[in-house]
Amino acid sequence: MKKAGTYLVPTLLTRLALAKQDTFPPPIQIKARAAMEAQARMIKEAIEIGVRIGLGTDSAVTPHGRNGREISLLVEAGMKPAAALQAATVVDAELLGVAARLGALEPESSPTSSPFRATRSPGSPRSSGCPS
Repeated sequence: MKKAGTYLVPTLLTRLALAKQDTFPPPIQIKARAAMEAQARMIKEAIEIGVRIGLGTDSAVTPHGRNGREISLLVEAGMKPAAALQAATVVDAELLGVAARLGALEPESSPTSSPFRATRSPGSPRSSGCPS
C-alpha cells in the first residue's frame, strides 16, 4: 500500500460492534474474534510502515455521528495523537482531492475545516461543523 501510495481508511469502529459477540451465534463469534484480531494487526502494521491513513467510516454497525471516535482508536492502535488528528483533516483532504482548500490548520483556512473549532467532543456531529 505504501509503495503504491494507497490510502487506508480502516473503519475501526466495527471492532466496538464486534466486541458484543454474545449476540452472535457461536460460529459467527469465532469469525468476529478472528476479524478483530486481524484488524488490530493490520492497523498496527500499517502505522509502523507509514501507510497513509485517513479517517472515515462506511460503518452501518455503529450509529452515524460517532466517527470522531476513530481518532482515539487510531491512537490506541499506536498512532501519535497529532498524526491521528491529521488523518481526520489533512490526510482526508488529500485523499479527497480538496487539500488546496480544506483540511489545513492555517489562519486563512475555512473555520469549518478546523477540528479545534469544536466545542464538544470529536464524536459530536455539531463539533465537526456538520449541520444538525
